[in-house]
Amino acid sequence: MANTKEAHMDTNKMCISITEKRILVAKINQEEILQYQQSSTPAMFSDGIKKIKKMGKTLFQKEKIGQVICSVAHPNHKDQTFFDRRLPTWQDRPIGEILEKIFFCPVQLENQFLLEALGEAIFGTNHTSRKTVAYYHLGREVVAFKIQNQKPPFPVPPLNPGSQLIDIGHGNAVKLSDLLSEDNLELKFGKNPEINKEKVFDEITYSLAKGLHNTCLHWNPGVIVLGGTLAKEFPLGKLNEYLKNLGDGHKLPRIDKSSLNELADSYGAVVMLRHKS
Repeated sequence: MANTKEAHMDTNKMCISITEKRILVAKINQEEILQYQQSSTPAMFSDGIKKIKKMGKTLFQKEKIGQVICSVAHPNHKDQTFFDRRLPTWQDRPIGEILEKIFFCPVQLENQFLLEALGEAIFGTNHTSRKTVAYYHLGREVVAFKIQNQKPPFPVPPLNPGSQLIDIGHGNAVKLSDLLSEDNLELKFGKNPEINKEKVFDEITYSLAKGLHNTCLHWNPGVIVLGGTLAKEFPLGKLNEYLKNLGDGHKLPRIDKSSLNELADSYGAVVMLRHKS
């Protein structure tokens, strides 16, 4: 599948987004996504590289590629590798070096969740505003970034709201990322197939509201955007109600769900190009 737009910029770049389920290769410039193709992610690293090469050649034909931005979960910039336990044959492989040899251009690895945050903040439902955006990725892990003035945070903050402890009663506290992760929910539902999923999601919606409340106190965002595979499961009405009940009467930020979906990090790469050009 490929989507296209007219190209008007002199130098086009490539964004390669790699997740457990799909690889998306996009031709981009500093203004927009021009074309993209996507495919399922092979289990084997070598097969994935072949797919990336084929999609890249299809999108660019004989056109020179100025740069590749590779969007991955946990990049290691020093040796151009990345860590993702969901892709065991991919992690710790020198993907940056390999892609440089294939496409004959510089390759930089970027944090996928940061790119998603940038894409949603500038091109998503809030892109007409300059309000501070708190972006929460809700998936295999919980990761959040604060985007101010429509710019990438620099340096990238070492602490993450997903690590905040949430009181679950009886003197127990659990990391927000452990409460809301897909792994935790799959384990919970797998152990008890007859569990009331509506009740479970009501409970974790309240936990998410606690986490967002803390984020509001620390970051004072104008908008909160929820992205990732689990975002669609959370009822915004109930989430807003819980957040309001936790507050002290001050005006609360608007909560939106991701509008860019699988293209969020590719749009984030567009933003990154603007600020690194």
